[in-house]
Amino acid sequence: MSDPGAVSEVRTAAAQPTAPGSARQPPVDMTGIGLFSFAGAVLILAGFFEVIEGLVALWRPTVYVPGGGDALVALGYTGWGWLHLILGVLALAAGIGVLALRPWARAIGTLLAAVSAIVNLAFIPAYPIWALVLIAVDLLVIYGLMAYAPTGSDR
Repeated sequence: MSDPGAVSEVRTAAAQPTAPGSARQPPVDMTGIGLFSFAGAVLILAGFFEVIEGLVALWRPTVYVPGGGDALVALGYTGWGWLHLILGVLALAAGIGVLALRPWARAIGTLLAAVSAIVNLAFIPAYPIWALVLIAVDLLVIYGLMAYAPTGSDR
């Protein structure tokens, strides 16, 4: 059989702080962290997509050809290119912050995904399938970031 004294020693050791002067940390609620991490990874992917879209608009503006004369592309393709490039770089940074569980990254990532969805909504006449794919990706990011709120103990 087992020694009853050994069991009480284990219980006593588990109740003691691990380092002198440190308090025992409360258990961390990890429910939903997978969805949150998924959102961070998809935000990074969306950032890469935005960077590619911006670079294509800057280097090869003939790729994006709006259908009809009444397209909502008031900036010109150079302006759209810079807008997508800047959004992409910011989304990459926010996605890395989300994966690192930085407190600012959830709000910034959600805001950037919403702005990206609106920008891509306006870009639909120039490249409809690409814009719709990015809108869907942005909605996934928003859902993933908003569905799970990390508590103060797991940041």
